[in-house]
Amino acid sequence: MSRNYPIGTQNFVDLIESGAIYVDKTAFMARLIQHSFHKSYFLSRPRRFGKSLFVDALEQVWNGNQALFKGLDIYDKITWDKHPVIRFSLDKIGFKHLGLENALLEMVQDAAVKHQITLKKTYSGGCFEELIEKVHEKYQKKVVVLIDEYDKPIIHGIEKDNSTLAETNRDILKAFYGILKDSEKHLRFTFI
Repeated sequence: MSRNYPIGTQNFVDLIESGAIYVDKTAFMARLIQHSFHKSYFLSRPRRFGKSLFVDALEQVWNGNQALFKGLDIYDKITWDKHPVIRFSLDKIGFKHLGLENALLEMVQDAAVKHQITLKKTYSGGCFEELIEKVHEKYQKKVVVLIDEYDKPIIHGIEKDNSTLAETNRDILKAFYGILKDSEKHLRFTFI
């Protein structure tokens, strides 16, 4: 029986359930999780290197879905404590039409709805900080933040040969990501 090569697959559950070939990167995940004195990680790789699939697999780990990882290195290497996950992909937020600030605000508000939380703040950074705090409070567990395509709004400006747009988006993202530092007491794990 031949197995499929999952070219372009970004959904870990689909990949595992289809029996496709998976290059096991879970030993790396286990090391990240086990080093609890480090909470935040940043990974930059070229396109098509499996970053989105890696983020999706991390979400399944933090959701406590141990059964999906049977036969993989991480299966018996960590405690499978479930943590609330806030996951964003900046490729999918509509910043080209809404503008980055409005798109980030909408993205955070959508996450609040998913977690059944009402936010009072009305700007993206304030909402993001409030979301992290309220998710921690609601579940009584520290929060996991996973961000995919972290630089897409900046790349968009560069691709459009618009350095002003790229710089504006960079400054907006710098302030947005700065919330993570100020929210450290509420965070169990951050991966960008």
